[in-house]
Amino acid sequence: EGRSTLYSNRAFALLKVSRWQEASEDCSAALSQNPENVKALYRRAQARNELGEIEGGLADVSEVLQRFPAGSEQHKAAKELETTLQGKAKAASATKATAASSSASSGGFKRMEIVEASDSEEEAPPAKSSSPAKAPSPAAPAAAGFKRMEIVEASDSEEEAPPAKAPSPAKASSPATAASQVAAPSPTTSASSAANGSSTSHLLSSRAALEEMKTKGNRAFAAKKFEESIECFTSCIDSCERVGLDREGRSTLYSNRAFALLKVSRWQEASEDCSAALSQNPENVK
Repeated sequence: EGRSTLYSNRAFALLKVSRWQEASEDCSAALSQNPENVKALYRRAQARNELGEIEGGLADVSEVLQRFPAGSEQHKAAKELETTLQGKAKAASATKATAASSSASSGGFKRMEIVEASDSEEEAPPAKSSSPAKAPSPAAPAAAGFKRMEIVEASDSEEEAPPAKAPSPAKASSPATAASQVAAPSPTTSASSAANGSSTSHLLSSRAALEEMKTKGNRAFAAKKFEESIECFTSCIDSCERVGLDREGRSTLYSNRAFALLKVSRWQEASEDCSAALSQNPENVK
């Protein structure tokens, strides 16, 4: 019970500095120690609201409302939170309904746009938008001599007309997706690709050099120089094989870089680094 209280208290402080994910985790830890800790349940609902975890937040606040006495200040606050979460749930449902209605109005047909793809997928969109004459209609035949053709499906809700529409907006459906498009696919190189342009640009030659770079990364993080911290941890991660770092040490490096990535809102890369950390050490609760 004492441990549960400590976790709940720290979660309350974390909420005050907008560290939603950590607050949610502390609340879960508090409830694992004492399932009757209603404050932890309410605080987790608050954190989940901020994280966009609507279903989980509604489940938490619904249970909170059953435990707090009706008419109490706690009950009123929980009721307001429930109203907020329900509003977000309705908005999400309305968005889905609008998308479904738009799809149905097309009579079952989807508009397809065929675009010429160059060897560099990132350069293809500008070349497309700057050369309207090259944008063929869906019925236009494929031109000979190209290495490959990329078929981009254009949704009915897009504002641009098909001939002038570049393919990249159709792909970038969310901030997380956009981050993953400019980042390399693997957890080892994801942050280094964005920050340094290469996963092998800062290889370290010894364990001592790695520890020194790790310390530099920690200091940069403490000084709120998060991009510099990411670069330092990336150099360490890229050098793990070279210096023979053990799995637990690698897990710590991935987790540290993930923390820095969270600070600069690079959510997808942070998630990938956390998964990599857990693959090295499943007991890494951070």
